[in-house]
Amino acid sequence: MGDVCMKRYITLFSLGLCLAVPMLSQASDIKPFMHVTNIHNGQYDAALEAITDTKFYGPYQFRVLKNAIETQGETKDIDGRVFRTSDGVFMHVKARSIDNGSASLDKEVKKIINDRTVPEPTVKMVLPVKHDVIDVNNDGVRSLLAEFMYGWPLHNRTDMVLVTDYEDTRYYYSLQFYRDKLPEGVRIEQLGQMIMDAQFSYK
Repeated sequence: MGDVCMKRYITLFSLGLCLAVPMLSQASDIKPFMHVTNIHNGQYDAALEAITDTKFYGPYQFRVLKNAIETQGETKDIDGRVFRTSDGVFMHVKARSIDNGSASLDKEVKKIINDRTVPEPTVKMVLPVKHDVIDVNNDGVRSLLAEFMYGWPLHNRTDMVLVTDYEDTRYYYSLQFYRDKLPEGVRIEQLGQMIMDAQFSYK
């Protein structure tokens, strides 16, 4: 009788370990908030030039896809400049003044992360399945890029938000697209490079 009980105990203990291992491995896969990468995009890139046009918002110089149409009527309640493509790629640049009461660039991006990843009881039940933050340095001007990847029910949508401080202004460049409906001839990596190439025309 004692041997039977012991065998059952060993079997249950082994089963518990089997169930615990995947949970432990998932916990170890949790990524830190900030990934720091030094990126310099000041050099001419023929591949990027072939698929994008350069636009301006004050001194802010940014890229949009060549077939993008600037929309005004449907976005009259949105400040800044907005571009869309027939493939569902959405590009939006806006700016806000920085004063003594403004949060730091890092705190601003952390708030953007929290707003999208922390669920609320009745509203934000659609959360990204993955997010990353990349530190971007273009010719000495620092930006932070927050990237969010969604699954169902947003059907493989990816959002990227690049936030940059320059002089007394904070610039936001938002890019939204669907991973399963990319524009012909355009890769996800190129869209990421496009948004990270934003810089200032003072040079």
